Amino acid sequence: MKLPASIPNALHFFSTNVRPWFSEESLDRICQFILEQNISPNLQEPSHVSAKISESKPAYDESLIAAEQTITAQVESKTEQIQEITLTCKQCNNSSNLQPLSGRYGYFVKCGNCSANTPMKTQCPKCSSTNTKTSKRKESYSLVCKDCEISMPIKL
Repeated sequence: MKLPASIPNALHFFSTNVRPWFSEESLDRICQFILEQNISPNLQEPSHVSAKISESKPAYDESLIAAEQTITAQVESKTEQIQEITLTCKQCNNSSNLQPLSGRYGYFVKCGNCSANTPMKTQCPKCSSTNTKTSKRKESYSLVCKDCEISMPIKL
């Protein structure tokens, strides 16, 4: 590393150069200290490495594989249960003729029958958390739960 040999001035502290200033004497003392420590990563082995590792069991466990298969089956069944969220008007409970819009407070739907506005942000159907966010990708909307980290499409 190339460091300037001159002494720093008062304006140096306001520059974008954040490299440390060391005089030649300081650099010599630092180098001498490092050499005195005699640290060599190849010569010293940690105590846990020197013990012999013997594996009489297979690298995988049959019970873990069976448990993983049951967990994936449970996850697949839960995702099949909650496929999409159907929105209805908060005044007339109409689920058809809803127009999606976005406004100051997020995404909402406007009912074509009674002209009422209903927010798209609802509770998570899985964990009933109110910590949700409505997101839009092209013409499709989805509800993302921040607690259980699932995303469900919203049917309009």
